[in-house]
Amino acid sequence: MASSSAPVPKDRLVALREQYRSAMFDDVTPWWLRHSLDRECGGYYSLLERDGRPWATDKYMWMAGREIWMFSHIYNHYRQEPEWLEAAQWGATFLLRHAFTPEGKMIFRLSRDGKRNFSITP
Repeated sequence: MASSSAPVPKDRLVALREQYRSAMFDDVTPWWLRHSLDRECGGYYSLLERDGRPWATDKYMWMAGREIWMFSHIYNHYRQEPEWLEAAQWGATFLLRHAFTPEGKMIFRLSRDGKRNFSITP
């Protein structure tokens, strides 16, 4: 079956590229840097309100992996901003210190301070 989509006009591609670049570097990345890093206990907050306040302090390792990848990727492929490298290292340190069992399996959710046995705290 032949594709019926027409090529996207070059000016539209340029506009989309700028829209996505701006969203990533002017909105998404600064927001996560401002709100997600837990400067007291390490790692990242996973559950944030729209205004950036944590609504719970549980830390999910899938989210940590996403943030580590994002900060590392933009540092390595766009600009070597020290803040991006520091943010990636911040999450990786917490993850490597707390997220694995002695058998090497990754734990899904941890408490704010990296413990496995905890109750959910608002």
